[in-house]
Amino acid sequence: LGSWRFDVFAVRDEELAALARDVLCLRREGDPRELDAFVRRVELLMTRHGNPYHNFRHGIDVAQTLFCFAEGKLLGEAGGRRAFGAPKVVFDDLEVHAMMLAGFCHDLDHPGLNNGFHVGTGHPLALRYNDRAVLEEWHAFSMWHVLRRPDCDILARYSAADVAKIRKFSVAGILATDMTQHGAITGGVRGLADAPEDPAKRDGHALTLFKGLVHAADVSNPAKPWAVSKTWSDVLQVEFFHQGDLEKARGLPVSFGMDRATTSQRGMAIGFGSKLVGPFYQAIAALQPDVQPCVDMLNDNVDVWTKMDA
Repeated sequence: LGSWRFDVFAVRDEELAALARDVLCLRREGDPRELDAFVRRVELLMTRHGNPYHNFRHGIDVAQTLFCFAEGKLLGEAGGRRAFGAPKVVFDDLEVHAMMLAGFCHDLDHPGLNNGFHVGTGHPLALRYNDRAVLEEWHAFSMWHVLRRPDCDILARYSAADVAKIRKFSVAGILATDMTQHGAITGGVRGLADAPEDPAKRDGHALTLFKGLVHAADVSNPAKPWAVSKTWSDVLQVEFFHQGDLEKARGLPVSFGMDRATTSQRGMAIGFGSKLVGPFYQAIAALQPDVQPCVDMLNDNVDVWTKMDA
């Protein structure tokens, strides 16, 4: 479970809730009844839209990937809490807990349609959040709304200060999954490579890295073992084409990569892996060499896509 090679598709639908509890328990102790209620509520919100990609399995996968980054096994390493960057950021227990929650809930109650669709159709969520990071704001709100339910309050035994820190980091991590922030997130991660050692700046460096790793886990599909990577690509394309069909039916411009008549899955996978995710992962590997084999796996996957028939 703590390995980069873990295959989330090998788990049956009816076993996913137990898997989610196992993933969250990697960094938590507490009342199992609250944890079970929390997981079940998240499962309800992540399955009610019937999304092929943005679903309960995806949330579990991202949380598990984050555990691998923070202290699990990547590709061949023994694991253990990792240090990242020249200032040597090592996440504390609260930060790792916040990371697992952010990964698990980063797409909570996702409707299967992206921000552009919500803005373009004048959806109430777009109005609520003023067309900015519409879904990410909704996901963060939804997570904390669930956590405030008495039966789901897995943070009840934490102090107010600890809850405040978990909230600060988890919300920042979820907002960092907005793809319009990719350039800024990448720049922040690269900046840590040359940041001077300064204990006074430790928390700021940790938050920058935290956001980078949550984003990296969200886009980790191209860097996973080929069978897992290809399956994620397949289901994402189904979801994208569904949105493209809706946009055509409403007379809206079809979003990039969502027109089934013109989009090449192969081309999308090569471009996303080599031009977007690859350089970003290379920046993370510059902070922590354990990540380099993940970069190599991504490059191998891009090679497989490239050799496929167009």
